[in-house]
Amino acid sequence: MDNNGWRFPVSVDPLLGQIATTDREQTIRQSIIMILSTPKGTRFIHPEFGCDIRNFLFQGADYTTLKQMEHAVIDSLNRWEPRIQDLQVTAVADSENPSRVTIALTYAIKDLGAAIQQQYTVGV
Repeated sequence: MDNNGWRFPVSVDPLLGQIATTDREQTIRQSIIMILSTPKGTRFIHPEFGCDIRNFLFQGADYTTLKQMEHAVIDSLNRWEPRIQDLQVTAVADSENPSRVTIALTYAIKDLGAAIQQQYTVGV
């Protein structure tokens, strides 16, 4: 099984003159960013692809909103990123900028098992 994927955004490796690739872990990290950054309904062929996290813009970062964001992320990643398991998600409001929320992810890559941490920041 090939563990490499195209680098996102797609680019050419200047040394090899071919499409730049990443290792399996980086490919999964990039996939997660793409899932969380894509609002549902914006892909014509797959309108359910993405995450509803943008629905929380302008709602503030109270406890209820943070929990709803966590559930939106969990639902989307469980559906669209089958290469991960043991997903844990925590949404935390930025104390210095109340319009920003950091989504902390911890997961394991199937068949590797090692815990990986990743953060994604979104405005609310």
